[in-house]
Amino acid sequence: SSRQNELQNWTFLFKKTERGLLSGLTNTTELYDYYKHLVQPWQKMAFKEALSYTNPDRGTGVYEDWFLPSIEDLTAMAENIEYLDCIDQDHIYWSSTNEDQFKAMVYTFDVAMDFGSFKSFYQYVLPVRYF
Repeated sequence: SSRQNELQNWTFLFKKTERGLLSGLTNTTELYDYYKHLVQPWQKMAFKEALSYTNPDRGTGVYEDWFLPSIEDLTAMAENIEYLDCIDQDHIYWSSTNEDQFKAMVYTFDVAMDFGSFKSFYQYVLPVRYF
């Protein structure tokens, strides 16, 4: 199964992100570029954790193209959940889609719902990659 880290997204700065299927990679890269000089190395940021994801137990460390999915990416995953046994459906996951300065979009698979969550709350990260 994929690693699911509980993280707090500490930033209250705002970087507009794109909405749409397959925009997660672009959003993650842009968030990293925007915040890399503002975030302390010890701060856990959802986008930063997704970019640096490795799971030695699964051999995923051989890939370097992990990212934080957009809200539409997560919704598409939910529509195909029967093929994705690696997702713990009991958690709420961060997306790379900002709602506003204080909230980012999150997704919960158990009720197939997205909503805005304050960036100061703890949620899970589900690193993904295109293949």
